[in-house]
Amino acid sequence: MPVKTARGTLLGELPLVCPSCRRQAGGGRLVTQHKLSLSSARRVSGGHILEGALSCEEGCGRRYPIRKGVPCITKKPFSPPRGSVASGALPAYLHAHYGEFEGGLRGAGPGWLGDNSGFWSALRGALPKNGAHAAAIDLGCGVGRLTFELAKRSRVAVGIDLDFEALALAASFAREGRVEYRVWERELSSRPARNSYRPPGNAVFIMADALDPPFPAGYFGVAAAANLLDSIARPARLLRRMDSLLAPSGSMVLTSPFSWKEHVTQRSEWLESRTLDGPSTLKGIFCGRLRPGLGLRYRVEREIPAVRWSLRDHARHENAFLAQILRARKLLGPARDRQ
Repeated sequence: MPVKTARGTLLGELPLVCPSCRRQAGGGRLVTQHKLSLSSARRVSGGHILEGALSCEEGCGRRYPIRKGVPCITKKPFSPPRGSVASGALPAYLHAHYGEFEGGLRGAGPGWLGDNSGFWSALRGALPKNGAHAAAIDLGCGVGRLTFELAKRSRVAVGIDLDFEALALAASFAREGRVEYRVWERELSSRPARNSYRPPGNAVFIMADALDPPFPAGYFGVAAAANLLDSIARPARLLRRMDSLLAPSGSMVLTSPFSWKEHVTQRSEWLESRTLDGPSTLKGIFCGRLRPGLGLRYRVEREIPAVRWSLRDHARHENAFLAQILRARKLLGPARDRQ
């Protein structure tokens, strides 16, 4: 994100809108939205804005900070996170996204804990090859691997998440062109990951709500969400928001193990039933046979029913899942900004 002006840069190319004053009428019809503009750039490194602000100058006047290279565009005011990058689940997700490129593990042979190379190979094969004309968005991007894979196939790729620490790492990977982190060998011992992954530079990471993303309808050619459906309070609303972001004939890419937890998603919101599992329910929603009120009409172009995905805590422990990978193409109608 060069500092001289937002125009002509990745950030400047994005039609960011203010989520705080966006309003909709009955039936989800958009009535008001205002664009955001770059209002300050206080700290710059290598041509990238690390600290600054975006403003809703034509609407509510709200300012959204840019911290550590990440624009923070949420209705709730930004609050700096507490804690260390080495704490919590972040190391496990870093390994899950980039572990196959760790020099010490590539020679370990199949079966090492946290081996997600098969998952990423399958997901790369399922992504549409839209070319450099398309913009893509990755909702719930975490530490950015899928965003980077989309960027390799797109003019620009946007990753959004509410985890600021994960986003700040992903943004630093994009700026520096390399991936660096620590991997845990046991509970009390970690080491630097010698990682050979080289992320492309045409990716932007934004702190934003996947259920209220700061973009107008119909901007993206590809909308993707990896393992987010069962980790969000309202998965059906996520599908509607992804649909609204897509241009006509755009592609939606989803992966999920459908591992529901009632403290995250109420049972009434689960995309499955006693007689129909998650993968079958999702396909039924896309073709309009199930939950027709969502208004989705898609053609399923690619499905991989079960691919192994795991989160490695350390060298002797992991949590493993089987995820469905699905790609579907939007069939009809201009995009509408719907909640």
